[in-house]
Amino acid sequence: MMQDKRESGVIPNGVTFGTEVLVMPSLIGSVFTHAGGTDTVSYKPNKYSWVKKGDVIAEVYISRPKTKFGLINDIFFNDIISKVPIKSPASGLALHSEYSDNFTVKLKDDVPPIANLSLLLPSDEVREVSGASLFRAAVSLIKENSDLLYKESRRWTMKGKTPQELESLLAQQLAANCRRYPATPYFDDYLDEARTEFPDLRQHLKHLVNKAESKV
Repeated sequence: MMQDKRESGVIPNGVTFGTEVLVMPSLIGSVFTHAGGTDTVSYKPNKYSWVKKGDVIAEVYISRPKTKFGLINDIFFNDIISKVPIKSPASGLALHSEYSDNFTVKLKDDVPPIANLSLLLPSDEVREVSGASLFRAAVSLIKENSDLLYKESRRWTMKGKTPQELESLLAQQLAANCRRYPATPYFDDYLDEARTEFPDLRQHLKHLVNKAESKV
């Protein structure tokens, strides 16, 4: 028997999906990539799989040199890596499961962005985690290593931040909340692909078939 590509992310019994997709705000790339970055975790659920609220979807890391002598550190030592998790703000079906760090922090536009974690929400998913909770660990990690961000990046030409600039950016990050968008028409392409690749999902998504398509 062919193995289900969605593996352990199978939809729990009794779940009924609604008509909203939750999109998670991004990290501030100009801060988090200055001395580190974001890694998608290797055990992240695959595409169109169930993600549980609190599941780790990515890790933010900071890379600190072991010594203050650049050449010696490059030759003899590995950097000290500190990591904190980024967790899913809600439970749902992952339509776009990659989580990226880019420059779109707040979700202001009526049209959802791409390359941000997007979850089709169950009909009874009342409340998602706030930005203040979602990004608290990442912001704390940045603050603990803020000295690295006050100078030019070691990896490429990126100017350092002033303490005031950094505080302002981190305040924006904590204020960046998830946003709900109508599943159709914005996510029709994802929904169509999900129904095609995983026929067992059709029973869960039939209420989201595009109206124009249903008339054909």
